[in-house]
Amino acid sequence: MEVEKALWKVYATVYDGILLRFLPYLTLLGRVKEALGVKDRRRVLDAGCGTGNLIQSMIKSSVSISIVGIDFDRAMLERARAKIGVNGRVTLRKGSLDHPLPFANEEFDGIACVNVLYALADPSHFMKECRRVLKAKGKMVLVTPPEQPKMGPVFWEHLQALGQKQKYPLFRFFTLCCLMLQLSPSLVPFLFINRIIQGQSSFTFFGEKELISLVTRCGFLIQKLEKAYGGQAWFLVCIKPANAEDGIAGKGA
Repeated sequence: MEVEKALWKVYATVYDGILLRFLPYLTLLGRVKEALGVKDRRRVLDAGCGTGNLIQSMIKSSVSISIVGIDFDRAMLERARAKIGVNGRVTLRKGSLDHPLPFANEEFDGIACVNVLYALADPSHFMKECRRVLKAKGKMVLVTPPEQPKMGPVFWEHLQALGQKQKYPLFRFFTLCCLMLQLSPSLVPFLFINRIIQGQSSFTFFGEKELISLVTRCGFLIQKLEKAYGGQAWFLVCIKPANAEDGIAGKGA
């Protein structure tokens, strides 16, 4: 446990410096925001909000949305507070997603959980808690790494996206080299931490059937399930049914 806490503390220092420069990550945040339909949502929970990148993106897209971000890591939350600043529409709370969520039943119109599920001790307990605090017909957008995730395909997707912006291959290569030089102080610890994460036996990387089973067993209906982020993440949109009997396992698969 102490090793994992130290891991996330270091991760917080390099996370934004790497990912906010990568087009696949920015595209992923946009897809999560679009799937939630934040312009129409009144209250959204970002479960495992990290450094607040998704929250910052959502508040820029809607003047009426109210967002609660919760994360167990103090360093991540401090970065989120510094980034978001004073905003009456955003509440940040420290708390573990392995414990009961400190929210009322059916409090939220939508829930986002981006790259968090794999690190939880009891994903089933968390999913059931999300169903409890989500309103009927509310959406949950879940992003989590698949089995044996790799960073190489994400870099390749970034290069392809650069290719759409840069007409000439030489300019594209030059742009990528400049980016790698800029990122080099943070890139090595970032990749090293990702290798450690993949080797942790306490983390759960889901196959497609396992993820479908988990979500439907916890009472959600699956609206969309596909690969994203260079094929290195499951992108799942699920809905809490209006009637409890509609959420039995297998209905969403």
